[in-house]
Amino acid sequence: MSFKISLILSALMALLMLGSGIYTVIVYLGPGYVVPGWALIMGLIAAGFLGLFIILTIIIKYLDLLLKKTYNRDVNHISQIQKVK
Repeated sequence: MSFKISLILSALMALLMLGSGIYTVIVYLGPGYVVPGWALIMGLIAAGFLGLFIILTIIIKYLDLLLKKTYNRDVNHISQIQKVK
């Protein structure tokens, strides 16, 4: 459940950052005036956050697997102890 939620949120944010990167390229290549350095900074921010969301999704996936494995294991009960002669 937690992995699905984080995957959906990360995918939405990654799409937002991908859209921001595409917008940056369009504005940079367009005919209008662009403040020097704006396109580079926006491109770096978009790429950085896109990578961050991908990495966080992978980390949350493995944390989810670890938690499921930890809480779903069987508890060993000792019914009796026999001495070895």
